[in-house]
Amino acid sequence: MLFRSSLQSEQQATAAVMSDFDKMFALAQIQATRDVEISEYRRNIQALQQKIEEHELREEQLKKMEQQLRSQIEHLEKLYSNGSGPNLEYLKNVLCKFLETVNDDKNDAMRLKLFHVIATILDMSPQEQEQIVQKWKEADNGSTGFSRWSLFGSK
Repeated sequence: MLFRSSLQSEQQATAAVMSDFDKMFALAQIQATRDVEISEYRRNIQALQQKIEEHELREEQLKKMEQQLRSQIEHLEKLYSNGSGPNLEYLKNVLCKFLETVNDDKNDAMRLKLFHVIATILDMSPQEQEQIVQKWKEADNGSTGFSRWSLFGSK
C-alpha cells in the first residue's frame, strides 16, 4: 500500500509538473504573440512618425509658398491701388496694333515704337528685351544684309 501511495503521489507530482509545464508553455506562447504584436506596433509607430515628419516638412514648404504668394499679392495690390499697374485694355490695343502691322522695312519704325511701348507696359528688363530680339533674329535668319531687327540696337 505504501508503494501504491508513493506511486500515486509521484503521479500526482508528475501531473502537477506537467500541468505547470503546460501553463508555462501556454504563457510562453502568449508572450511570443505579444512580442510579435509589439514589434508590429513599433514598425507602425516608426512609419507614422516618418509620415508626420514628411507632412511637417510639406507644411513648412506650403507656409513659405503662402508667404511668397501673399507678398506678390500685396505687391500687385499696391500697384493697382496706386494706379501704376498695367492697363490691360491699353496693352491689348497696343499688342493688337503691333500684330496687325506688317513686318516689312517701311513698318519697322512703327513696330519698334510699339515693341518699346509693350516692353514698358510689361516692365521688361533690357535682358528680357534682348532675349526676345535674339529669338526674332533667329526666326528672321532668311533675310540677307540689312536686318530690320538691327533697329532695336542689339549687336
